[in-house]
This record gives sequence, C-alpha cells and structure tokens, in this order.
Amino acid sequence: MKIKAFIAVFILAILSVSCAPSDHFIVYSVDSDETSVNLYLVNTSSGENEKITNLKYANYPSWSPDGKKIVFSSSDGLYFMSSGNKADLT
Repeated sequence: MKIKAFIAVFILAILSVSCAPSDHFIVYSVDSDETSVNLYLVNTSSGENEKITNLKYANYPSWSPDGKKIVFSSSDGLYFMSSGNKADLT
C-alpha cells in the first residue's frame, strides 16, 4: 500500500522502472530536482523506499538475471551496483 501511495504522488517524476527477478525489489530513476536524476530502491514486502545513488545522472536501471546487481547508465558510462551493498559502485 505504501508503494502505491508513493508512486501516485511522484508519477510525473519517475523516468524508468525495473523489477528484480525475485519481485521483492523495484529500482527506479527519478528526476529528483532540476539538476539530477537518481535511483531509488523499494522493498515490495515492507514498502521501504531509499535513495541508492547520489550522482548528477543515474538512469535506465536494470537487474542482472540473478538479481544480485543493478546496472545503470550515467553521464560517463555504465555502472554496476551490488544490490546487497548500495555503496558498491564499480
């Protein structure tokens, strides 16, 4: 229920959405303000929503087939992020 309310409020700002293969998580990109686009992660069981990037541009998220990594586009290339460690940008 929390997810539906959140999406309804910010639907105009959501740019791209990707569901994890397990369907337990959703990652999406949001035009946070007029100068940046970042990724957010939603736990579909708890409704917990958290920002997982703090970049000028992070868009087009997609899950690896095993659900352990998220790949996304940034202004300077592609990044991979471990879904277990949100700070793990390689």
